[in-house]
Amino acid sequence: MTERTCPGPRPSCRASARSETIRRSVWASPGSPATCAIRGPSGPGQEVPYTWLKAQTLGSGQGWRTTRVRLSDLAGTTAHALAVRITRRGKEPVRWRLGAVTVREAAARPRPATPGTPAVSASSPQSGKAAVRLAWQRSAGPVRHDEVSRVLPDGTRRFLGGTCAAALFFPGVERAARESAAVFEIRAVDELYAVSAPARTTLTWTGTR
Repeated sequence: MTERTCPGPRPSCRASARSETIRRSVWASPGSPATCAIRGPSGPGQEVPYTWLKAQTLGSGQGWRTTRVRLSDLAGTTAHALAVRITRRGKEPVRWRLGAVTVREAAARPRPATPGTPAVSASSPQSGKAAVRLAWQRSAGPVRHDEVSRVLPDGTRRFLGGTCAAALFFPGVERAARESAAVFEIRAVDELYAVSAPARTTLTWTGTR
């Protein structure tokens, strides 16, 4: 992990004005404090001396939850490592996933702009299957990559791929259930993995199924 210095407050500002936060998304997790190590281990193989920070207790249920932990008490130090401890409540087993962990300024950055409306620049639909090439105009501003998803008839999304270009080719898109058209979404993703609103396009299927 790349070391990052947590900035201290300016003399004329309150500490909270320059504090940073750990932002993390947890899938169906109970209470889980986050930690930040401001020193490396004393030697090879030794434990990292973490400072435990109180985090929000997340309720049960399905779906991603996002919580933030302020680092204002550690201002002026360098973060060597981050960790999260998951603590279950009761005797029930815990299933969880951790993703989108970032360290950033407390002030939220705007989401990336929506990409231009994608177009199906080439397709070859036949017998409920098609080779499809999508192309679009990239969002203005700092964008890390674009993600392409398929929206299925039941409303769920299926991730198809990511690219730093402005086009993507899929050799085998299959018709889902009895849909009349395949729906594709393009989202821009910035350096902190914030995603834009989707830009949509469709591929109309020929024939019946």
